[in-house]
Amino acid sequence: MRVKLNSTNEGESWIDKTGMYSLYHANKWSEKGVYYPYNPEDEVFDSRTRDTKTFRNEDGTFTAIFLAGVHYKDEYGNWRDIDLSIEENYTGYFPDYELCNTKNSFQIYFSDRIEDGFIIKKDNNSIKLGLNPYIEVVEHNGNKNRQILSSPSVNKIDRRVLQYNDIIPNLEFEMVMLPSGVESGYILSNADWLQSNQDETLVFSQEIEIPEG
Repeated sequence: MRVKLNSTNEGESWIDKTGMYSLYHANKWSEKGVYYPYNPEDEVFDSRTRDTKTFRNEDGTFTAIFLAGVHYKDEYGNWRDIDLSIEENYTGYFPDYELCNTKNSFQIYFSDRIEDGFIIKKDNNSIKLGLNPYIEVVEHNGNKNRQILSSPSVNKIDRRVLQYNDIIPNLEFEMVMLPSGVESGYILSNADWLQSNQDETLVFSQEIEIPEG
């Protein structure tokens, strides 16, 4: 991952800058939610698909709302609402990963240590991503200064957002649950810690553990 040096406004998270909350407001039935002005009782459950909800109108007609990945099938083959909430891990899987999201067609497990990365599980298969991150400061002349990243704490700042704080001064790492997986980004709140005026580019790297077979 390669990013140009930049900074966010004070108190502004990476995901705030992207505006990715707009389609998945916490209350989907509110005026800011994607299903407004409908209510849950207006839905025709038998018409659910992976990407649609269908609602009955007062005049007897129907309206379908299309959203990518709004439902997933449970173990009985029923379409259920995807829930992006990150919760404590009581599943019995990957006990060293304290947090998880499981109400989707796949499950994701998070560690409180950024160096442990995260695990995506689908049926009987799993893969570890985001392991052992490090940062390189690349100067104009090509010189590189590498620093291993670690985090003393992780905070759940929203029901579907984790933030690893102070991985180095003024740098946080944010992970956001989406219906299709996880989006992540680094938040550089202040670039003054970069000592050299020759610093041009930050390079962020992570490892993937390839499953056997």
